[in-house]
Amino acid sequence: MSAHRVLRDIFRAFEAVGPGRVKDPGDAGTITFSMDRQVCSVVTAGASETRVLAAPDRPGILGAVVHDTDGGDFTLTVNPTSGTVYGYNTNLDTTVAITAAGNFVVFYSIKVGSEYVWRVLQQEGTDATAESLNLADNDWITFGTGSDRRLGWNGSYLELGPASGMWADAPSPADPQYAAIAHEVFDDFSRFDPTAAVGDWPETVVGTGTQLRLADVAGGVLRLLCQATTDDACEQMMYVSDPFKLAAGKTLWYETRVRITGDVQSEHSFGLAALGEDLTAVADVLPQDGVSFSTQDASLAAALTCSKNGTNTGAVAGVHTLVTAVWVTLGFKIVGLTSCTPYVNGVAGTAAVATFCDDESLAPYFLVRNGDATTAQILDIDYIKVVQLR
Repeated sequence: MSAHRVLRDIFRAFEAVGPGRVKDPGDAGTITFSMDRQVCSVVTAGASETRVLAAPDRPGILGAVVHDTDGGDFTLTVNPTSGTVYGYNTNLDTTVAITAAGNFVVFYSIKVGSEYVWRVLQQEGTDATAESLNLADNDWITFGTGSDRRLGWNGSYLELGPASGMWADAPSPADPQYAAIAHEVFDDFSRFDPTAAVGDWPETVVGTGTQLRLADVAGGVLRLLCQATTDDACEQMMYVSDPFKLAAGKTLWYETRVRITGDVQSEHSFGLAALGEDLTAVADVLPQDGVSFSTQDASLAAALTCSKNGTNTGAVAGVHTLVTAVWVTLGFKIVGLTSCTPYVNGVAGTAAVATFCDDESLAPYFLVRNGDATTAQILDIDYIKVVQLR
């Protein structure tokens, strides 16, 4: 038979009376696909009709059931057999609800053991589900190019984040149990009232006037501003409560996006500290208890330091050098009481082993201090997010 004849016969098979068209058997009837690539166009005349798709008798058959004319909904029962693989997917679902003209399901026949069954390849507008995807612990579904986003189950909670980086194994807010798994502080600084007597971010000021305000920047930015004319003028804000406490088995993730404006004659400190610590007069701007990024007078090189009872350990120097008017995302991940890893714009630095503050509850804070009585020093904060396992 010529190739031309084959193509013509295939084309003509789907004419109104061609062998590719399977006649709708009507309400309560049985649809039987006897050859490959057949289509059954269903016409309903009343609500709650039914059809049955007979089990295949061989593998490799492709068939489609289409709701052609909608006179009411119908339910399609698939694989009417008493075998062990009864159902059209591994969940053993057996019925498909088809409710509107244009809805369709495409089936493919396979052999499982001694039986032939249908499996759903594609559908539109129905409640048919294809093969379920079962992942072992620490398996992942990856979206994008392979390095964009991924979703996985680690055996304890759902993780959703980038394929690598600080947040890669953090609990996902999409997990219905998220609130039971983790607690967090997040602030995008879209709203802030510096005149409020009580707020989420009480301030401590050295110098005159309130220097804490929302900057005129899209997306919400909180600005800490030191006076230009006062040496050691200082602005500190600390979260109103201390919801975090470092402990074994309680991984913590901290991230903030900041920008400085000024010169090297300034000092900065931000991270977590014991509630109520006033760092405005502390020479090294490091908390007695906490974990902090800091820069010292005459240098904008930020270090990450862990502190406990006034002793600083596990310092990672030169994590990042701040540049005036340039945003940077800084973070750290603390795994229990074993290690602290800095992150700059999502890239991990050298992990430090430290003596962690495990006897104080900690609060997020930010500080900027003037060191030359000449230039106004500004610390802009785009957002802060801290998450810890419960």
